[in-house]
Amino acid sequence: MATVREVAQELGLSERTVQRWIGALRQHLNGAIRQEGRRVILDEDAVALLRQIRQLRDSGMTFNQAVGKVLGINQTDGFFKTNATIKPVAGLSQRQSRHCDVVDVVIAVSCAVGALSLVAIAIALWLK
Repeated sequence: MATVREVAQELGLSERTVQRWIGALRQHLNGAIRQEGRRVILDEDAVALLRQIRQLRDSGMTFNQAVGKVLGINQTDGFFKTNATIKPVAGLSQRQSRHCDVVDVVIAVSCAVGALSLVAIAIALWLK
């Protein structure tokens, strides 16, 4: 297990760069990262993935090319096109990953509905 700070020091990157990389790879890091208070903790699989990307970046690849190579996907016109089954680092299948995306949308919609309800209550009380 390692913190963002430790990974940044190991790879010779800024903490912000590591955070951006984690953000870009978050869907592939399910279970390989966790939040402890304000700290992000990465397991060895996530650190290994970031090490590989760093090595490929050092060899001259762009970030997207490095990610595509590490994850086994091709990049076409700025978008990743799957050439093989993408296996998330923590072992989730693509179906499980899509399920997580659906859950995220449901949560976002629920929050929006809740916010609109609060606004409606506030307006009703103001009009009273």
